[in-house]
Amino acid sequence: MLLDAHTPPTRAAFAYRAAGVGPIFATDPERALAAYARDGFFVEPDVLSGDDCARLHAAARELDDDGHPPVAPFMNPHRTHEAFFAAMCAPAIVSVLERLLGGRVSGIQSQYFPGVPGTPGFAVHQDNHYVEAPADAFASAWMALDDVDADNGALIAWPGSQREPLLPVIEIPGVEPHPTQAFNAIRQEVLVPPEYAPRTVVVPRGGVVFLHGHLLHASHPNRAWRTRRALLATYVRRGSPFRAGQSARRTEIDVYRNRRLS
Repeated sequence: MLLDAHTPPTRAAFAYRAAGVGPIFATDPERALAAYARDGFFVEPDVLSGDDCARLHAAARELDDDGHPPVAPFMNPHRTHEAFFAAMCAPAIVSVLERLLGGRVSGIQSQYFPGVPGTPGFAVHQDNHYVEAPADAFASAWMALDDVDADNGALIAWPGSQREPLLPVIEIPGVEPHPTQAFNAIRQEVLVPPEYAPRTVVVPRGGVVFLHGHLLHASHPNRAWRTRRALLATYVRRGSPFRAGQSARRTEIDVYRNRRLS
């Protein structure tokens, strides 16, 4: 039986709290921004409430007509359900993105990750490989809708690697499609330069990982009997160019007036 939004916090939340949060954007934005600039990512806890996460869990059951949440990543749920659109526009998230990107921002894409048990990990990649925005004008907010640790599919980041340009992408031989993961996520990867060391990113439910578009990152497979549900929203500094993409069909979204830009 899968655990739901009312399950008590797992060791992900306890480990994160025990380690000490340090500076966060809500109380010490300058030090938090410096940590993001150093590492290329930053974990902001308690951005979404338990009720927020529960609403998004419920909304996921409405993404497909059968009343069950999808088992594979679902592209642009903000176009399908208002709860995902509201999460993308959350002021607590948008205000951090403004600091990271140096001005007002626009949303361009969202993706819901069910992270069911058995989901393969996402191979090493840079988000801007797909988006092709200016390096300093693109970032993402990865919202943890469950407690996330290495057992159930936490992100893996290579701190400092955001300073790299877009690196070559290679094909991984012999990979077969999997019903719970996007095919490109498991058949393509970037080779990590040897000077960077990986770090597992533990995130309590309701926390948000802010990611630089050039950061090398991946994810662990979900080997637990727990879901690792997450919502990814991506943003550019308003007016910056980006690639629409054939499947993503990215468009500029007004995150301030709760409507799409024309």
